[in-house]
Amino acid sequence: MFDALVDKINAAVGRFRGRGLAEQKDIDAFLRDIKFALLQADVDFNLVSKIVAELKENISSGALEHTFNPAQALSSMLAQTIKKLLGNTPKSIGFSPSMPTVYVLVGLEGSGKTTVAAKLARVLRRDGRKVSVATVDTKRAAADQQLGRLAGQANCVYIRTDGSQLERATYALEQSRTLGSDVLILDTPGISSMESSEFTALRKIQDKIKPFKTILVLDSMAGQSAVRAASEFAEHLGVDGVIVTKLDSDARGGAVLSISAITGLPIYYASFGERLEDFQVFDPRMIAYRLVVPLASGSLDPEAARKGTKALLDMTESRSIDPLIEILNSIEDIDYGMMSRLLPKNVANMLNYLKENKKYFVAIYNSMTPQERQDPRLMDASRRKRVARGSGTTVEQVNMLLKLYTAVEITTHGGKSKGVIKEMMKMAKISGGM
Repeated sequence: MFDALVDKINAAVGRFRGRGLAEQKDIDAFLRDIKFALLQADVDFNLVSKIVAELKENISSGALEHTFNPAQALSSMLAQTIKKLLGNTPKSIGFSPSMPTVYVLVGLEGSGKTTVAAKLARVLRRDGRKVSVATVDTKRAAADQQLGRLAGQANCVYIRTDGSQLERATYALEQSRTLGSDVLILDTPGISSMESSEFTALRKIQDKIKPFKTILVLDSMAGQSAVRAASEFAEHLGVDGVIVTKLDSDARGGAVLSISAITGLPIYYASFGERLEDFQVFDPRMIAYRLVVPLASGSLDPEAARKGTKALLDMTESRSIDPLIEILNSIEDIDYGMMSRLLPKNVANMLNYLKENKKYFVAIYNSMTPQERQDPRLMDASRRKRVARGSGTTVEQVNMLLKLYTAVEITTHGGKSKGVIKEMMKMAKISGGM
């Protein structure tokens, strides 16, 4: 998913590659390209307008005036905007203070609820919880057999039920209590239309068993129909959150970007394949750095770019030096000739210097205490001398790593690092001005 959108975003950012300054006409074209790319990806129109307006406001505030790399700065702005609209950090599904915690899965027909029930059970089971699953689906003859088979693969308890939907739900809850289950996951029939009568049986189940959370399973391929479905389910049932499926598809992906922002519902998990293990906690940062790869180019190693982007995003969440080491690792295999074609010469020179001296920086990092790594501001003169001795480097090299940290940390927290970067270049004896 998102491949087409990623290509369009990279093309929009690409107009700034290798340039140290951003002209207004190029910025205007960039904003138009981003708007068009998001609309083509089936992102909600009002949400697209909001994203573009926020980007425009950030650019107008002077965020590009003191950067040596407008392509990277714009990528970072877009990533931060996307991350914010998706909720910034993963949302925990949570557990009830009294056992069992009951999750009721609801959704449209064909959304993948039964498979998701087993996938969720597997994840919770691996976390050490005793999980039971059951289905109240009386519409689909194979539902019992399918969930029973998947439950075996997920190594959880399958509770076979009979009778009406309400009777099945009541029995499943009673049995899960008898079995001492920590969690009961209840699969329900898919809704075939948005008529209010379709929701009556589900509301009766909610009223009877009082689930801890009602979770909507949405097919990411449904586009804006998925967003409308989320709004309808939230109105009729009081949905608590969402699990999205089929993220491995070639769908445009706009629904994933729109759901949280439009409905306010958190996305707990994402399913991206047929296997039970193709399921993970939904992390907005993962989507952000999947969409916005810095300096995207066919010449760059995608995995290295991915790791580098994730590290930059991580640095917005803390003051730790750990992500900086990831950034250094991400440029290790990049060829200097390729860098010099993509970047301004002075920037390419600086990155090459960092690449060549990475082993010293890693040695310095390994000689720092955990507390110093979490907050490099603790590194006073005596600590720097100690680390230099322990790593077999010089105090000047320790200073260089800390200045690099300062430059990246200031930039990722919205500051201006031009002076620091100039000083770094001077220390590294790199020719060329900013």
